Amino acid sequence: MADYLYEMRKRNHICVNCGEKDAYTMAGRTCCAECVTKNAERFAEYYRDNAERYADNAKKRHRRLKEAGLCVRCGRVPADKGYTTCGICRKKQNAAQNDRNAKKRKAVYDSIDIPMDERCTKCHKRPRYEDHKLCRECYESTVAANRRIAKEILDRLEEEALK
Repeated sequence: MADYLYEMRKRNHICVNCGEKDAYTMAGRTCCAECVTKNAERFAEYYRDNAERYADNAKKRHRRLKEAGLCVRCGRVPADKGYTTCGICRKKQNAAQNDRNAKKRKAVYDSIDIPMDERCTKCHKRPRYEDHKLCRECYESTVAANRRIAKEILDRLEEEALK
């Protein structure tokens, strides 16, 4: 009976929880906005109360999959040699991390009032120094680093010449 009621409500786009309001039809949702919010709050509270248990289970799962030589993210495919994940999961993980990094950079750069084409190409925060592409601070640190590297190379070449 419960399965029939669920399917009937789902087919007619009625919330399967309360049975009173229109359900989201977007993305295959079967609950109204109110029930979705209540469920999210209920789960958040449950998770807060059981956070340690969730963490322990995640660690156990990770350990079990790693020992079995499977991808620790999807658990279905063998992990690539030298990694704990498969290539597909690693590619997804890297793409997600790149998106997060881009959003962070954009937030920082957008908070600065200097137009992008007039900013330092290294730090993207300060205006450019004279005819250079870098700001004064980045320019001076780059010149100092280049001098240090050049000195190290010359010292190494002299040592090799003396041998």
